[in-house]
Amino acid sequence: MMLHFLAPRDKTKWSQKWHTCLDSWRKYHCCIKIWDDEEIDDFIKCNDPEFYKTLKILHKIFRLDYVRSLILEKMGGAYIDMDMELKSPFLHQLNNSKIYIVGASAGDEIVQNSLMISPPSEFWTRFLTYSRKNIIENLQAVRAYPDYKETIRGTIVRKTVGPIALSNFIKHNKEQIEILPADLFNNSKDLSFTKHHQTGIWGFID
Repeated sequence: MMLHFLAPRDKTKWSQKWHTCLDSWRKYHCCIKIWDDEEIDDFIKCNDPEFYKTLKILHKIFRLDYVRSLILEKMGGAYIDMDMELKSPFLHQLNNSKIYIVGASAGDEIVQNSLMISPPSEFWTRFLTYSRKNIIENLQAVRAYPDYKETIRGTIVRKTVGPIALSNFIKHNKEQIEILPADLFNNSKDLSFTKHHQTGIWGFID
């Protein structure tokens, strides 16, 4: 299984925690792909050229959320945030034909897009269609981001293409996915398979 990460090519821009987390996956997995900004843009342009024109005028955080679903649609594998640390190997226990998404730690979400495992699937095709619709319908707001005024910064991203959008989408498609329990995959406790450090800097690194 290919493990997909998104990060700047210049590693001096990485959080030290990212190095630690990436090493935790490399200890058990050799098939790892780290997508940099140029590769992300090229992948979207190749696979979704029309919508790339819209994404290109938005803050790059929208592309970062969008491309992870596009990668899973076209290639499959595991998408993993750079600040997600592997505490105990688990991928070998999963069914390769199923879709797994990590449960949310935030109260306004069901799942998060920080850890998603899937074969190539039309589930992601439909979610990408849903995300495109969200962005187009909220184009004025998303174009204003990050200067868009909102109570909690980033909510417009989460609602259009991020974890709130994904959570709303799976309410009607829940039978197709398995949710990885947040207490085992998305917390800071010692007893867990993965630990999400939530460095919160991705999308704001040039």
